[in-house]
Amino acid sequence: MRVSTTNAKCKSCGQHFETPFLSDFSYGEFVYSNQSGQKYRYLFGLNNKTWDFVQSIVDDNDKLKTKDKGEIIQKVLGHIADNDSKADFYQNKKLICPNCGQDSKIVDRDVVTGSIDIDEMTFDRFEKSTPTEKENEIKLLIK
Repeated sequence: MRVSTTNAKCKSCGQHFETPFLSDFSYGEFVYSNQSGQKYRYLFGLNNKTWDFVQSIVDDNDKLKTKDKGEIIQKVLGHIADNDSKADFYQNKKLICPNCGQDSKIVDRDVVTGSIDIDEMTFDRFEKSTPTEKENEIKLLIK
């Protein structure tokens, strides 16, 4: 997926770097990064069988507030996505500096600096599991 980039600046080390971002009109689309901020993945959540399965488990949990469910689904998807390392996972909650791994911020979202290709997020390992194994994994991540 080709995604626009903009400038960002690390709050800790001051490093300037380009980061991918989606427009405000990108309903159901997400950009995730790994914990080091060096790898990105694109997720289209609409008509996505993995999203739908996770959502069904989250929706069945009466202990969760309705307003939190979308964020929980996104978090779970980042954890169950295919990754090179089980210790690492993808997240879309904050912008991570690829230099020091700390929290960063976008400098000017209105200024597009270029674009990059981002691989789609995949769930091959998760999808090979049985429905019971999938449900148990999701429930562990929700806790």
